[in-house]
This record gives sequence, C-alpha cells and structure tokens, in this order.
Amino acid sequence: MLSLALLASALIAGFFYTYSISVMPGLAVTEPRAAMLAMQGINATIRTPVFAFAFFGAFGFTTIAALLARRWAIAAPLAAAGLIYAAGSLALTFIVHVPMNEALALVPADADDAVAVWRAYAERWTLWNHARTAASILAFACVALAAIGEWRGQAAMAASFGRSGRAPAPAR
Repeated sequence: MLSLALLASALIAGFFYTYSISVMPGLAVTEPRAAMLAMQGINATIRTPVFAFAFFGAFGFTTIAALLARRWAIAAPLAAAGLIYAAGSLALTFIVHVPMNEALALVPADADDAVAVWRAYAERWTLWNHARTAASILAFACVALAAIGEWRGQAAMAASFGRSGRAPAPAR
C-alpha cells in the first residue's frame, strides 16, 4: 500500500507541476480563443481511470497506508501527507478548479467576451494550481519520508535476522 501511495503521490504532484510550468504558460502565449478551446478539450477528457488512480489514490492509498503502518514514525508522515493533500489539492480542485472548468465549458469560443473570460480564467486557475502543486509536492515528500523509514526499518530487521539466526522481536 505504501508503494501505491508513493506512486500515486508522485504522479499527481508531477501532473499539477506540469500544468504550472508548461501547460498553462504555453496556453498563455496561444491565441486566447484557441487556448480556451484547448482547455475545454482537456477538461472534457481528463476524467479517466488513469487520472483517478493518481488524483484519488494519492489520498486513498496514503490514508490506508497510514492506518496499516505498524510504527508511529511511519504513520505520522503518511497522515500528514493525507491531510496536506486533502486540504491543498483535493479541496482546491473541488472548490476552485472544477467550478471554473464547468463555467468555462459553457463559453462558446465565438462569444463576444471569450477573450476576457479566458484571460480571467487562466490567471485565477493558474494561481490556485500553483497552490495545489505545492501541496501535492509536500504531500509526496511526506510519503517519501515514510517509505524511506519503512524500507530502512525492513533492512535493519533483515540484517538483525541474518546476524542472530532467528527473527527479531516485533518493533513497537
């Protein structure tokens, strides 16, 4: 479960990061009506199982891994990751991005105010995407710390087992 949490967290952090550093800046230098049409197309096709794995898995797998963790040193950063991602990425997506995307979907590219609508949308959407990018990266870092701790603990246990010839006592 920890490996799935790490994978989903890395994927979604990279996804939001890519929007912040390339997709939205690229659309910003595109003719506004074309940029709006492109974003409408992206928004219409993004909801796939592959996207859901990362978007919902970053929270779900992390939460399950935290609940299954046998040591507080592993559970604590996983719980922190889940909270950070839930507040900084999931909540922002549903409170800010989804309503903006739904409103944008209703704007025809030939509308008189399409250029102004796109510019206002892109500026606000990008600002809030930077916030969820930062939250997702921080959540990923917490999951990575937990994974490193878990793997180090397993390596130490294996080394201890190898030296004594018998299984070590369970960690508390």
